[in-house]
Amino acid sequence: MFRELTRKNKALPLKECVRILKSEKRGVLSVNGDDGYPYGMPMNHWYNEEDGKIYFHCGKMGHRLDALQKDDKVSFCVYDEGYSKLGEWALNIKEEIKQYANRTLLLALTPEHICGKLVE
Repeated sequence: MFRELTRKNKALPLKECVRILKSEKRGVLSVNGDDGYPYGMPMNHWYNEEDGKIYFHCGKMGHRLDALQKDDKVSFCVYDEGYSKLGEWALNIKEEIKQYANRTLLLALTPEHICGKLVE
């Protein structure tokens, strides 16, 4: 049902995924929004390891709930601060471009709408 990672050697073990879910308090919840446009928003969450569920809070009306009533499939992305190692991509971009440019696709996004929300 779900695709495997292209770079399997970069996959995190489940234990590390659970650690991130428990330690990081914010992620991006993406739903299928109006007129086929994806709608992603930063959300605070709580992961309950006992029942394996991720809990969110939200208002009783709005774009997010309308989208969820139409389609309950979502994507939730949580990430930590990451890391940098000397000589790896973030610190050695010229070498990365030289080595991988012919196998890389550059995507550009032209926003049709931009808005923001303070999450406390």
